[in-house]
Amino acid sequence: MKIAIDAGHGPETPGKRTPDDSMREFHFNSVVARYVRDELKQYDGVETLFTHADDGSRDVPLQERM
Repeated sequence: MKIAIDAGHGPETPGKRTPDDSMREFHFNSVVARYVRDELKQYDGVETLFTHADDGSRDVPLQERM
């Protein structure tokens, strides 16, 4: 089974942050995405793929994620 994990917008996407600007969407979602990937590793036959740039180097456009 293949599972795609997407952490959402990249770290520099305007407007994708908490109201007080203390955290951006990517910083929270990327931690959750890595946790999910690590948990899924325990199952045989499960392959995971990130559709986002795991290092936050760029905001991967939606067209590339499909």
